[in-house]
Amino acid sequence: MTCELRKAITLKDKLYRQSKLSQTDTDKSHYKRQRNTVNNMKKHARQLFSKNFNDTLETLNTHDSQS
Repeated sequence: MTCELRKAITLKDKLYRQSKLSQTDTDKSHYKRQRNTVNNMKKHARQLFSKNFNDTLETLNTHDSQS
């Protein structure tokens, strides 16, 4: 998990608590926007991890087959 993702999650949690206390539509929309941002960041991080993992496996497999 990247530092940026951690900070975004912390902000999302803060906005969630704030929206629950205030019950205003503005705070709820700020929370929802941050929640969506965090979910997109997580999705991108998973895709990047998967791509890097698959590339590493392919590299290892080509080196093993050449030996």
